[in-house]
Amino acid sequence: MQVVNHGMESDVMSEMMRVSKEFFDLPFEERAIHYSEDLYKPVRLFTSTGVHDIVHFWRDCLRMSIYPVEDFKQYWPENPSNLKDAVENYARGLRKLSTTVLGLVAEGLGLDRNYFDGDLSGEPMASHINFYLPCPNPCLTLGLAKHCDPCTLLLQGNVSGLQILHNDEWIAVDPVPDAIVVNYGHQIEIHIISK
Repeated sequence: MQVVNHGMESDVMSEMMRVSKEFFDLPFEERAIHYSEDLYKPVRLFTSTGVHDIVHFWRDCLRMSIYPVEDFKQYWPENPSNLKDAVENYARGLRKLSTTVLGLVAEGLGLDRNYFDGDLSGEPMASHINFYLPCPNPCLTLGLAKHCDPCTLLLQGNVSGLQILHNDEWIAVDPVPDAIVVNYGHQIEIHIISK
């Protein structure tokens, strides 16, 4: 679903999009200091999967642990210079929104509003900033493969390409200005399986 009028200010979302683009516009050498294959680092830059795959995921991704802010801000990139402030404002807004959304989902399922707190709350929260490079042979690439995540809040911006699988058919999710896309994932599966 796409959530509008969610309480996160438009300028907070715009600034997050802007500094994300600025990060990927930095010289390669400056971005490369964050490259890591260590899945547990609080900040890491990574790229496409193995070069021997038939279909390649064609993206660069900056993954940052973002909430609780106080635990992770020290690890965030220093450049662009306003990235830390932008990520902090965005992380606090996302946390507030995710708590509200998960509380409403719990109530809709007939559960206590706090059902998804604790281990199911999605904390620590992480941000994946995907940058899709121009591709010389797009028929051999994917942005991302079919997958399931924990509850995901996506700032799609004005970029098309997101699809959902419904009744074995891929359906495009067109961007809505200032909307946050909410994908329910593992939390809902856990509830359904536990019944």
